[in-house]
Amino acid sequence: MTQLTKTFLLALSFFLIGSTGASADPIKPRPVPFQKGMTLADWGANGYNPKTTENRLDQFKKSGVEWVTLLQTWMQSDISSNQVLPGRSTVPDANLLHAIRYARSIGMQVLLRPYVDVEDGAWRGKISASRPADWFRSYEKFALRYARIAQQERVGMLVFASEMRTMSLKYPAQWSSLAERVRKAYSGPVSYEANWDEAVQAKWLDRLDAIGVSAYNPICSKPTTDVKTLSQGWGKWIREMGGLSSKLRRPVLFTEIGYRPLMKTCLQPWNTSWEGALAPEAQTNAYAASLASWWPVSWFRGTHWWAQIPAGIRPSPENHDPLQGAWGQIQKWYAKRAAGQIGTPVAVVRQTAGTTDWNLNKTPVWEHVVAGILLCMVLLGTWKWQRRKTKIA
Repeated sequence: MTQLTKTFLLALSFFLIGSTGASADPIKPRPVPFQKGMTLADWGANGYNPKTTENRLDQFKKSGVEWVTLLQTWMQSDISSNQVLPGRSTVPDANLLHAIRYARSIGMQVLLRPYVDVEDGAWRGKISASRPADWFRSYEKFALRYARIAQQERVGMLVFASEMRTMSLKYPAQWSSLAERVRKAYSGPVSYEANWDEAVQAKWLDRLDAIGVSAYNPICSKPTTDVKTLSQGWGKWIREMGGLSSKLRRPVLFTEIGYRPLMKTCLQPWNTSWEGALAPEAQTNAYAASLASWWPVSWFRGTHWWAQIPAGIRPSPENHDPLQGAWGQIQKWYAKRAAGQIGTPVAVVRQTAGTTDWNLNKTPVWEHVVAGILLCMVLLGTWKWQRRKTKIA
């Protein structure tokens, strides 16, 4: 092989690598639309009663909500159990199907989120099955059941598990395999709801179409209702999630986020055990800061607020139900166009939160430039050599 041929092949290889990207994606990710969402939560044998569910969905629609999360809960007896089954929190499938169909009939998109709870009250993030293979076989039957329903009912997105922190971090290969099977059963975008402190540690989220997050991140160091301080509290989390989004080339979606109307809610938004007086301003301003912080982020795909039940708002500091002020923030921001919505001008996207936008930078521009120059040089050299050879002949 001549030196000229070697140089030509080297330049060609460099050009092809620069054009296609340096690393292969384990799946072909499906597009994830921006979601202005709210969770309609219900449980038990009377869950998603048709009349009250229809009334609440109508109210969501009037308030600018475009997506609704609907839940289905199966149970296991304790955190070491190896079997997932219908239980006291399980909604009749007939009621769930009616809720899905009614939401779609009024022009709303549905995110279906089947998940598991523990009968003894333990948090699902602590589940650690004593026989993992048996547990995954059981959970797969559950997940695939609702993946097929999601396909049948043409729901907009499927989140097939939630906050399984311990199992997710211990068994990434099993979750990867399960995600693959779920994506075969359902043709829309698929995700998993990682706990707020889990997503950056989980090793299998590149098997999904979006990085789903239960976004109960602490956003203050002491109780406050100051919107500027609360917005600054999101800064490190935006940088952290931006790094993960860039690494995995996946958008981030808050499949669950919420605040209680309690002064301390910004310290531990997930905490339902704290007591205190009703403080609607604390909830309202946490909503305001969160929406203002994330709406300009180009790799962000929206929020599904936690939560309301079909019967209506429960005005208590014990619950995460958005009160009047929080609903005002939802209406205000849901009326705005977010940077992550399709069709947003590139000039807006490039201003995003100080992080690299994976949509715009899959391969650095300099690689294309250098490869193109090298290729031109080789082609020019080849042309000159051919001319010289012709003259000699």
